[in-house]
This record gives sequence, structure tokens and C-alpha cells, in this order.
Amino acid sequence: MVQCWVPLCSHISNRETCKFFRFPANYVECKVWAKSVRRADTYPTKNNKICSCHFKDGLRENGPTQFEWNKNSSFSFTSPEKYTKRKKVDSASCSQENESSIIIENSTTTETYVLTPTNSKSDEVEKYFLHKINDARKLDDAV
Repeated sequence: MVQCWVPLCSHISNRETCKFFRFPANYVECKVWAKSVRRADTYPTKNNKICSCHFKDGLRENGPTQFEWNKNSSFSFTSPEKYTKRKKVDSASCSQENESSIIIENSTTTETYVLTPTNSKSDEVEKYFLHKINDARKLDDAV
């Protein structure tokens, strides 16, 4: 007759249909099992066993995770859903209504800045000064 070593579990081999698993021989794995069982009064021996009711799907490989103290907080592990990447929108296909551009011509290069209207005061101030800089450069090039 074997009794489950887990606290609050009263499963006994002669009256239950579940299987009973020994603690692993590997010290590290045995320590993990003992810690998950939360039995502070003693450490498991080679004769102590845990019933399959404490293992996910009743499989020893899954390790003991299902206990009385966490049965209401069971976690369901589902694989994350795959997501589709959004298509990048071509900038040429975007509407360019109400946009103003500033062209800064230099002797070697021509730079074009496109400003989109916003409600921000700082953007309006920046636009004003960029127009001033552009006008000043045009005057310098004309002279």
C-alpha cells in the first residue's frame, strides 16, 4: 500500500486508480519536485511517491504542478496566435492635401522639406523660421 506524499492528498494505491511515481534520482530534479510539493516537515526519500493526479495529463515528464492549493488558479497555456504583418503604405499613395514644402537651394544640392499641418504651436513656429531661412538663402544666392 502506497500513499501520496503530497499534503492534503489522501490517495492510497489500493483504493485509487491513479499511478504513483517515485521522486527522481537526480538530486536537482528531486529538489524541484520537493519544493513544488511544499512539504516543510520532511524531505522525500526513495520510498516516497506522488500520485499521477498531481501531474498535468498524468504524465511523470510534466512534473508535479497540480495541487489542492493551486487548483483554482490553474493556468492554461495556449500558443500565441500568429499575427500578420501590416503592409507598408507607399508614401506616394498618401494624400498630400494641405501640405506645404520648403525648398532650400544651395550651389551643390537642393533640399526639399515637406511640412504637414498640425495643431501644434511649436510646429507653426518651426515652419515660420524655416520659411525665413529659405527666403534668406534665396536672397543670398541672388546677390
